[in-house]
Amino acid sequence: MRSLQHAGFNVRMSLASYFTKPSEGIYTYEILSRSALSFVQPPFSQKPTKLITNQHNTDDRYFKNKVIDKLFMVSTSHVTHPFLFPHYYSGERYEWLKHIDENDTLHRLQFREERTGRLITEVDFDLAIAHPTRDLVLLFIDPRKVPDELMDQQLVLANEEELSDFVTYESENPVFCQGIQITDTINTTNSGNSHYDVKFMDAMCNLNTQVKDTNRLFFKAPYRFPMGMCGGSVKTTMNEQPTNKILGIIEGIVSDNPKNAALQKIKDDVVVIPSTVISQFFH
Repeated sequence: MRSLQHAGFNVRMSLASYFTKPSEGIYTYEILSRSALSFVQPPFSQKPTKLITNQHNTDDRYFKNKVIDKLFMVSTSHVTHPFLFPHYYSGERYEWLKHIDENDTLHRLQFREERTGRLITEVDFDLAIAHPTRDLVLLFIDPRKVPDELMDQQLVLANEEELSDFVTYESENPVFCQGIQITDTINTTNSGNSHYDVKFMDAMCNLNTQVKDTNRLFFKAPYRFPMGMCGGSVKTTMNEQPTNKILGIIEGIVSDNPKNAALQKIKDDVVVIPSTVISQFFH
């Protein structure tokens, strides 16, 4: 893909999912959902052959064409596969989701101007695989679709020991959460319509040490995170500066009015899928 460096501004990436349903009169791809994502290095040198072949019952030719030499990004599957989450999307407003399945969807990697959120361009992901039990999706893309200068945004998943050390010994250190806010506005300029439907958001958060959960981490944020932060990276920090190592990705936000009194201690918390869960998904 052509370089974006000449543009003179910093570029960040986000995720957009689309759907179509000709049988229901929807002939063009319409927006399904948008969110943050995390660009990660595989936790081992071998590509996830078993994951792909198990889920798609494919032969070697399919694997060679679809997976070898791909880049990997992760996000939450309630964005890419919302029809798998009827408890999230319930009521008459979402009745139409019952008619949508994976064959009706398309997922795109968006390149945006960091400061304004302006959409520069977008490219199709080659494959998206939803985790069978967790709110997690693994996205594959041809490296030729990603400009070389964005390769330094690739992140390292904390291993089991590093994650344990953080929870046990380094919990006072803040983490750096990255994501997007969906604004759904369009600014008109002399050059035409430029979409500013997203803006990037970053915030320092702290581990909620009152909660002991091996399947999730909970963090206190300085404000309630908006829609769009899901899939965003949770980076470790050094001297209050973010590193390229992540403890996981944002799965969601706890209700600001939990009905269960036991949940009051995690009210408004940022819920994080640990890096170890993501690493296991590659196997």
